[in-house]
Amino acid sequence: MSASDSRDLGAMRLSFFAAALFVLFAVPARADVFKWEHPGSGLTLTYPDTWAVLTQVEPDTIFRVQAPSTTDEAECRVRVRPENRFLIYPPRYDPAVQKVAYSADFWKDYLFGRYEDIMIHNVSDQAGFGRGYASYMLATYTTLGDDPALRSALGFASAYNDKAYILECSSLAGAFENWAGMFQSIAKSVDFRKAYHESASGNYRNFLNE
Repeated sequence: MSASDSRDLGAMRLSFFAAALFVLFAVPARADVFKWEHPGSGLTLTYPDTWAVLTQVEPDTIFRVQAPSTTDEAECRVRVRPENRFLIYPPRYDPAVQKVAYSADFWKDYLFGRYEDIMIHNVSDQAGFGRGYASYMLATYTTLGDDPALRSALGFASAYNDKAYILECSSLAGAFENWAGMFQSIAKSVDFRKAYHESASGNYRNFLNE
């Protein structure tokens, strides 16, 4: 092997070593998360440990958490409400219940009672949320109060057993794309306390235990 070949081989090895170091140190560290459980409903979710839990100001809000970036004002909140209207129906009717009770009309009532200048961009049925069938909502609105702000939000709403579960995650409208992935990640982490077995032969709830 000539001196020129040795230099070329050494340069290739050095380049490979440098590339390997770059890949090693470029891999992002996995963010730590907290798992939170509501003692009343049994709902659980996970969120980044850098987010701060906020005080709930509305009676049906069981959890509210905010991202560390104060400029984007990204946050998620979970509401739980009693839902006894459909307990007589077996679980196989849950998709139909969702379409009737927790679809476009639900989100209109939910948003128009809290915000103004509301634009509902999308409502989709039979989305997955916890253990229930849910609707998925994407909207933009202006908050009320002394310091109104234009915000964009995504939401999920589902009825499961004797409760309705509602997740709303939002940020300032201009920053929504930066947080949509994290919002979806929090939504996917949500789980409900199992209430019944989803099987063809055992659909009906045991009303004697309720």
